[in-house]
Amino acid sequence: MSIKKALIYKVVVIGDGGVGKTSLVLQYTEKKFTEQYV
Repeated sequence: MSIKKALIYKVVVIGDGGVGKTSLVLQYTEKKFTEQYV
């Protein structure tokens, strides 16, 4: 019987301020998108 381990990824998002890094991460990880700044 094999035990499956969860894969853990570490990702660094680099870029200038105000370009959407946080929005990108939230969209990918939590399926959320805010249109507040669009």
